[in-house]
Amino acid sequence: MKKSTDFAAGTAASAASSAGDSFYREFEQQQQGGHGHGGHGGSIHANLSKSDNTWLWWLIMAFGLFICVKAILQYLRIKRTWMSLSNAARERLFFFY
Repeated sequence: MKKSTDFAAGTAASAASSAGDSFYREFEQQQQGGHGHGGHGGSIHANLSKSDNTWLWWLIMAFGLFICVKAILQYLRIKRTWMSLSNAARERLFFFY
């Protein structure tokens, strides 16, 4: 004889399974160009590789280049002044940079 807790657990598991199946069906429809029933009036695309987002990639590349140039300049400045630094200053630079 089944207990009522077994029935509740089985019902909750089947509800979660059907909700997951519904999510995947809606996701597949959106990938195929169809519209799901998500309440947004259509599908929301977050495709970062589209040509609409080239400005974003240029911005990321510019920040990356800026960080690299800053690191190279900092390295050259420290290399140039390394011999004139005291031992304590050298240790600080070694551990913090």
